[in-house]
Amino acid sequence: MSIRNLFANKIADNKAELSWSGFDEQSASYRYIVEMSRDGKSFSDVGEISRNIANSDLYKYVFTTNQNENGIFFFRVKQKYNNENTHFSNVKQVYLENSLLAKFTVFPNPSTGIVGIKFDNIESGEMMLQVFNSRGQKVMQKDILVAGSSYQQVG
Repeated sequence: MSIRNLFANKIADNKAELSWSGFDEQSASYRYIVEMSRDGKSFSDVGEISRNIANSDLYKYVFTTNQNENGIFFFRVKQKYNNENTHFSNVKQVYLENSLLAKFTVFPNPSTGIVGIKFDNIESGEMMLQVFNSRGQKVMQKDILVAGSSYQQVG
């Protein structure tokens, strides 16, 4: 195989760094194509790297998610020769999320009384908060004012 040691590492909420080693053939003409898939089956090109002619066989590529994409991303690297021959790496996966998406965290969970809620990237405004117990019964309903990234404590 001409592609060895493919690693996919999460370097930020919405970024993965792919790194690999190639067995560089000085007389051959080829390039590396980074492919991504959301289902692990249908891959599409997301980047291309030319053969390293500086006698180094180490390659890196940084992938960044689009604004509204979250979840598992599958990656592989294709080595494509000018004569159309190809070699593929193994498939690697990384869980990525866009840090700009609105989200909230409730803690502690479960709770016996007071609950803290941390809001991130929430549009400012008034919201209705509903808290349910483990039986699905509503134990609290309250209007709260949220501003962007903030923290609310409710009891």
